[in-house]
Amino acid sequence: MNSPPITPDTRAWDVLHEVEITDFQMSMAEERAACGGLSAPATISDYLFWLEDEAEIQEAQAECIPDEEESERFAIYATRLRTTAEMLRELGFTATPPAYETVCEVTPMIIPVFTVSIVKQALLPLPGL
Repeated sequence: MNSPPITPDTRAWDVLHEVEITDFQMSMAEERAACGGLSAPATISDYLFWLEDEAEIQEAQAECIPDEEESERFAIYATRLRTTAEMLRELGFTATPPAYETVCEVTPMIIPVFTVSIVKQALLPLPGL
């Protein structure tokens, strides 16, 4: 009896299922999408986007936390996410951003000048105003 051939898709899903057992990386991606009101990741490329996005967040937190031990935990998790992402990229996958990012990129936002000046005053109040 012959086993089915191992394709990049099957290997990538195996990788994701392996890291789900150790680090809950698939669950993290699904929760991040749900928190943003977005569809759950359904493809390897969808998961890859969320893994890399979370790695960036973890790296930024690791840099900002003064407690060395806590900072190290964030850095270790970021490294694990980056390792998984690299494995998926080596199999030929690229990250697919969620639909909302694509819409935001092609739909310019128009903000009235009045609103911008109010926001500037709120964020950067000038003396005497």
